[in-house]
Amino acid sequence: MLRYLDTVIAFAVVMLGVSLLITVVTQMASALFGLRGTNLKWGLQTLIETIEPATKVKPTQPKALSNAEKIVDQILRHPLISDSAFSGITSRFPFLGKWKLASAIRKQELIVVLQNLYDRAKDPQNIDDELKKLEVPIQQVLTAVSASPISNISGMVMEIQKLAGDAAAAEKKAAELVKSVRKTSQEFALWFDASMDRVSQRFAMQMRWWTVAVALITAFVLHLDALKLLTQFWADPGDRSALVSAADSMVKQADSILVTENPSTSAVYAKAVSALKSGPLADVVKALGEPPAAISSREGVVNWLRTQLAGSPQTEEVIRQYQSLVDAGLQANLSALSDKFKKTRDTLEQAEFELVPSPYPSWGEYVQGYLPSRHFWGTLGAAALLSLGAPFWFNALKSLSNLRPVLAQKQEKEEKEAKAQKVTA
Repeated sequence: MLRYLDTVIAFAVVMLGVSLLITVVTQMASALFGLRGTNLKWGLQTLIETIEPATKVKPTQPKALSNAEKIVDQILRHPLISDSAFSGITSRFPFLGKWKLASAIRKQELIVVLQNLYDRAKDPQNIDDELKKLEVPIQQVLTAVSASPISNISGMVMEIQKLAGDAAAAEKKAAELVKSVRKTSQEFALWFDASMDRVSQRFAMQMRWWTVAVALITAFVLHLDALKLLTQFWADPGDRSALVSAADSMVKQADSILVTENPSTSAVYAKAVSALKSGPLADVVKALGEPPAAISSREGVVNWLRTQLAGSPQTEEVIRQYQSLVDAGLQANLSALSDKFKKTRDTLEQAEFELVPSPYPSWGEYVQGYLPSRHFWGTLGAAALLSLGAPFWFNALKSLSNLRPVLAQKQEKEEKEAKAQKVTA
């Protein structure tokens, strides 16, 4: 019985190890293609087009963007919202567009940024022609969100004050205004929450498809034949025991990838500020607190530092040191996924499992005549099992590993009883 369990555990170790490699690859793909930012952009664009349909209309020029999409681009690339390391890079590098998008935003931040964009759009000194063209659409969105642009609230209050001679009329007007603003705010909150739920679901579905696709490619490239592996582990006690011994280390490796939260880009910015206080410029920055939680971008922290250190002759030197610390932190974040990939691969190699078969099999093994071979179906089965995802194999391996000592004790007890019966016989 223990042999059956060990065979399954050995197989689960391989499945978990390869699934972790697939998880790391999909995380890299998510970062490379800016999937979080593009999904958030889709959600906000849908939200804005829903609350203000006029922004949905596209200009007549080919490949032109709708006003809603242009507004969302301005929002998600705003220096106080974008948490991307590339948020400050200029348009000379358009291929970095997706990486410059923020990956998260709150309701209050959305309204404040819309107001900021509206103020900048109507500012005569503004030189951003694209933003100037969006003045009316942004005003329409603000009107839909808050019953009227925030900048006009003072004007509406003045209108109510003009009714001071008629207390009843003024009170009625104020009540109507409050009711209108409250109703619109509640509706916007409902639409916003629904949109963010859809964004999360859409991102999860995209990552699921990425997992399935990468699992399929990985299985066929590595020639992972599920039937062959099970047969091999059943017949070879050496391979089986080596992989069973690696179960605990594989579970720990999976825990570091799946359970432990990875440091966010925003955390790198805050950590860089803390590092300044123990660096060569500690005397200059020792009075600084932590950056406000609302600041989630590199440029936002730089502006905060300039404000806090206003008048100090060493301000620019502090900024340069901060930028250097951020670059080092971001580089560490980028290499973290690579390190996890290598550690998982090393764990499999230490268990004497050959991840890349040598000599490498011929691709012709996948066909037999004009029909798929047994190897093809075994590999397809492995791809299907890998597409279940690392969390599935993580939980499965933990359960099987916990079951093994119980089964081993039971088997040992049965063997002792059998020997005792032979002796008495």
